[in-house]
Amino acid sequence: MKKLLTTSMVLLTFSVIGQKASAQDSVDSGGLFLEPAVTYEMGKGEMDFGAAGKPDGDLEGFGVGLRFGGHVSDIFFLALDANYSEPEFTDENGDFDYDLKSWTAGLTVGLQTPVVGLRVWGGYIPFGEIELDGRGSNQSNVTYKDPDMWKLGAGFRVGIVSLNLEYLTGTYEKLNIRNAGPITGTYSQEADRESWIASVSFPLAL
Repeated sequence: MKKLLTTSMVLLTFSVIGQKASAQDSVDSGGLFLEPAVTYEMGKGEMDFGAAGKPDGDLEGFGVGLRFGGHVSDIFFLALDANYSEPEFTDENGDFDYDLKSWTAGLTVGLQTPVVGLRVWGGYIPFGEIELDGRGSNQSNVTYKDPDMWKLGAGFRVGIVSLNLEYLTGTYEKLNIRNAGPITGTYSQEADRESWIASVSFPLAL
């Protein structure tokens, strides 16, 4: 009986030690992750062409995204965040309709619950540009550069699938015009962008 009690106490001690070690490993765990995404944007854009006009209208279209970063205990994450999209811009007055090509890159930091649950994040976007290819007779190539934009997002993750919604807002601070005769060049006119972006992403641990 004494040997049985002794053996049981030893086994219990090792079990407790093992549980503590496992918990500590979980707390200290971290790693890299990759997260591709498919996006859909709906929003508003307002541009400044100086004396040529100030078109104001809707943005809408599909895109793709990619995050690469690290996480700690599956709770905190920090990532480089890049996106490419081709939304359409429709001017309220019908004078300046464009097919857009947009790319952005920035830094995102966020929180999530392990394995299954809510994710929230915020990001700053200092790199990127948006190119405007005119339709019909409006063929001048226009690019806005030097973004100063922010985004906030939330999602719900189950396994390797996350359903997300982001709010993007900010300004492009430089206007570059090509193939427009005497007005070709770089100017200080700005463009504003404000959008809701829905996405399906796939967080993959590396």
